[in-house]
Amino acid sequence: MCELCELTISKHKFIITTCVSCNVPMVVSREHKPEFTDAEKAEIQSYFPSRNIRWEMRSEKRHAHCHIGG
Repeated sequence: MCELCELTISKHKFIITTCVSCNVPMVVSREHKPEFTDAEKAEIQSYFPSRNIRWEMRSEKRHAHCHIGG
């Protein structure tokens, strides 16, 4: 089983956790999929309106995710 799937205790569609590689907050899709939809990106942006969000996924490709910056 995938490490991120093991975090899916809640029924929410996103997981908010800390990236183990760069130690910043990140939002992860609970689904195995390569990218967020435009609607999901807008929803995530609404949670963090004044933060920079890096949508590029570098290492983990099984779950869409983004890094939340300052």
